[in-house]
Amino acid sequence: MFVFLVTLVSGYCLSQLSISSQPIVLDISDQQIEHREIITTVISASPEFVPEFRDLPNFEDIDYEKELKTKLVDVFQFEGVYRKSEVIAKSGETWLGLFEQNEKFALKQTKVTVLQERTSSYAGDENDARLKFDRREIPIFILKNAGSLKPGPIKSVYLRPSKRKSMIGICR
Repeated sequence: MFVFLVTLVSGYCLSQLSISSQPIVLDISDQQIEHREIITTVISASPEFVPEFRDLPNFEDIDYEKELKTKLVDVFQFEGVYRKSEVIAKSGETWLGLFEQNEKFALKQTKVTVLQERTSSYAGDENDARLKFDRREIPIFILKNAGSLKPGPIKSVYLRPSKRKSMIGICR
């Protein structure tokens, strides 16, 4: 314990001696040079940060409900059954769905129907609502207001086994 305290105190004292607010002085001498040069350099702070990207929005100021109007419903995970209050689709709306057929994927327009059921699949006393579609296949997910996405084939970059034989991560 004594050795520890002595080491701690001596280390602290040495560190205080080496910290100095004086400028750094370099003493350059050479036997062939008859005079000594003393160079004094003051280390200054680095220049202010200059951002590479400018005029980006402050993410804290974005009203996401207003700015991001895209809606996404994961039909695959919940098999089209939700609490009545969770359903964001309305009967008669046209959504863009991701469909699988013969291990190929495509985004297709589909009309949604919301059916109110008398069952309750989740905790609580709220009844279920089931999403039905105007196509024979059930979509993996459906999107609304996804501006840059259009109906058409999708090239899959990731396949994995699932209840429907495969699930995807998509790349267009």
